[in-house]
Amino acid sequence: MRRWLAGALLAAAALPGTAGEAPKVYTLEDKPWGTLEVFVPPTYPKGPLAQGVEATIDVEGKLMPDGALQEIAYRSDAPDAAAFVREVELVAPYWRFSSPTSPDCKPLPPTPIKLKVHFEKGDGTGKIAVSHARYDIPAPPPGRGALKRVQPLFPKEGARAGIEGRVYAAAHVGTDGQIGAIDMEVATRQDLRPSFKRTTRAALEQWEFPPSEKAWIACMVLDYRLRR
Repeated sequence: MRRWLAGALLAAAALPGTAGEAPKVYTLEDKPWGTLEVFVPPTYPKGPLAQGVEATIDVEGKLMPDGALQEIAYRSDAPDAAAFVREVELVAPYWRFSSPTSPDCKPLPPTPIKLKVHFEKGDGTGKIAVSHARYDIPAPPPGRGALKRVQPLFPKEGARAGIEGRVYAAAHVGTDGQIGAIDMEVATRQDLRPSFKRTTRAALEQWEFPPSEKAWIACMVLDYRLRR
């Protein structure tokens, strides 16, 4: 039976501001954007492995708001490059990355990203390693976490359809630490966005933060992934 998982990379703390200014946005994103969060490794091609052939595949694509890569291109000058590329092509659509977030907690447009997949013969069994560049895109400053967190449930409609999603939520936190309005943008299939919003809102409205002198905005990125 398929199991469901909703995970969150979340947000944080209030700092004093000046009277009359807009609420500040803070986050607790401890991973640089572009971090590979879901990695399905390619298989080392049997022929090249038996011959001790190694390779590095350059992968370029556009990182989408849902964390997936699109418009992917593959390049390598290694011997038997085509065999290695075929294996990477099979798994790259299943990879998921942390997506860049704007300072106001909005997903950025599709962003170019590059990474390298290294096939190393090692002791003869074959090893796979990944390295990739991270880009300097401004993000909300870090802060501290919530006193109470309620894990969102995976939307039933999404689970039945086998569709995952990523929710960008800007939760307005009052001076008493309670959640008020929640602004959301959802990266998933369009007809399922309302259900992802409902489950996210139902959970976040129960969160509690430490009291603060000024109201503020907690920026959160919540991933809804199916366990297969």
